[in-house]
Formats: sequence, C-alpha cells, structure tokens
Amino acid sequence: MEVQGLGPLGLSREREGSFGRTWAQPLVGMQGSVFLSPRLRAFARADIGGFGLSGDQDLSGNAQVGVGYAVGNNTNLTLSWRYQGVKYRNDRNPSSGFSNYENGIEMGVKFFF
Repeated sequence: MEVQGLGPLGLSREREGSFGRTWAQPLVGMQGSVFLSPRLRAFARADIGGFGLSGDQDLSGNAQVGVGYAVGNNTNLTLSWRYQGVKYRNDRNPSSGFSNYENGIEMGVKFFF
C-alpha cells in the first residue's frame, strides 16, 4: 500500500507500508446488571482482547461501570465511567507500535428494538 499526501506548506510526503498481518483478534468479555428499582439499574461490563495474535505485544481492554434509567419500554438513559486502552508493538525490525489509554464519564441513550 502506498499513501501520498500534502504536508505543511504544500510539501509532498510519501509513505509505504504493508497490511501483511491479521488484525482479527480473540475477545473475551462479560457484563452484568442489577435492578435497583423497576426503572433504575446498575451495570458493569469488561472485555480484553488481543493476546499477541497480531504482533509482539497486542492487547486491548475496556471496562465500564454505571447506572441506567428506563424511559418508557424501549429507551434507556445511561451515565457511566469508562476506561479503554490499547497497546500494540510489532516484532519487525525496526519495531514500531503505539499505546492509547482513555477514561472518563460517558453519557448515553440506548434504544431497544
């Protein structure tokens, strides 16, 4: 694959790379919820994936804890704290990789069909 683009001041940059590795990865997760009242529930969910299938280091994770409030029969308002992270490094020479970790408050609306 070859990518070309214009950089600052209109300078041309060119980058070549290969997607020769698989980016499919196993994922293991779980979730649970407890109803605190008929409309209010507490929930938690987590997953972990990667396990070194795509590179030398390949791991992703996600964790979320929050509450949900049912509005009607098919709508749910949620407020939660969420953490997600990704760490990847390939085993090629020269080695390259990245890591990204984020966490914070998440508000959402869920519609059930």
